[in-house]
Amino acid sequence: MTDLLEVAFLGELQIVLDGRPLHGELGSKEAALLCYLAATGERHTRQALAGLLWSESPEERARNSLRVALSTLRKAFPDHLEITRQTVTFHSEARHRLDVQQLTAVLRDVGVPAATTADDVALLRRLLALYRGDFLETLTTGEGPFDEWAGE
Repeated sequence: MTDLLEVAFLGELQIVLDGRPLHGELGSKEAALLCYLAATGERHTRQALAGLLWSESPEERARNSLRVALSTLRKAFPDHLEITRQTVTFHSEARHRLDVQQLTAVLRDVGVPAATTADDVALLRRLLALYRGDFLETLTTGEGPFDEWAGE
């Protein structure tokens, strides 16, 4: 059984492997690479990934930087990545929990379509900004029926 990888993209980045926080142990490029692979769930060429994260570097340096980052990620997440000479893929079958996938599933369950445009994303951000906690979480009256209603 593989270790559970949990990634919280929303708000402060959190990367946790089997209950152990790892986001502080990864460099920003390694964390960005893991996040990109996990969030997209697609197979990417090494060339595309090098260009995505090291676009300001000469091609040879970008490829070397990617190789080092992939080596780090392979050691940290051996079951979650498939790394070949040409491509890199996040193993969607490996045990993982991504907050963006969970949010998308909940929104789909309530009939909100997937965000596909910048306007959709902006609307979702406004929606999330409104959420500050559970409904009336700090108001109690000591009277059963109201507290039951507010806690639902």
